[in-house]
Amino acid sequence: MRRRPWAILIILAAVASGAWADTWGLSLFGGLPVTHAKYAVSSNTVEFVDTKFGDASTLMGGTLTFMFRDPTFVGVDLSARKYELELELDGEVAGTLRMTPVLLGFTFRKVRGQAGLATHGGLGFGISLNDFEKTAYLDSLEAETPGFDVSVKTSFVMDLAFGMDYFLTRFAALSADIRWQLNAVPTKGWRGVEHLFMQSSNFQFVLGSTVWLRL
Repeated sequence: MRRRPWAILIILAAVASGAWADTWGLSLFGGLPVTHAKYAVSSNTVEFVDTKFGDASTLMGGTLTFMFRDPTFVGVDLSARKYELELELDGEVAGTLRMTPVLLGFTFRKVRGQAGLATHGGLGFGISLNDFEKTAYLDSLEAETPGFDVSVKTSFVMDLAFGMDYFLTRFAALSADIRWQLNAVPTKGWRGVEHLFMQSSNFQFVLGSTVWLRL
């Protein structure tokens, strides 16, 4: 129930932006997230040096884009993606962090009227709907350790993107992106230590395709 106001806000903003839209695009994409945190779990003052992120799943998602009539190179997009990271504790897999970031942002791009290359960039903000699935290893540690019961919460997300489009026709394009996504997932249950985060911010290397509808 707590997530509904966020969803309603995102939907209303997307619908409002469509009132001024001249060109709409629907994109599907996939790629690989690469984390860069030294330790997977930490706060401003505490680092769990026995934690790190292991394997990452393939990232999959989609974007709905509205390009304005004026200026034509500015638009609004609504995107969602899903991916997973393995959390390791003392060299053993402790669980899987599942994230579904939903973002509303601005995109800056040229939508070509013919075949050829174009660049694009973007900035988005939103929330990540997170879930943590524990392994039997972590379950056994929690059973033996008072105050040890790991869980995660919804988190704030910011996304910066830069990429290239190759337009096959005026209606279809292929794309390649490099993204940096800020996503520090709040976590608790680490033996009484407060204000901890799973430092899952990452770079994303993404390939996709877009179908453009011109009004």
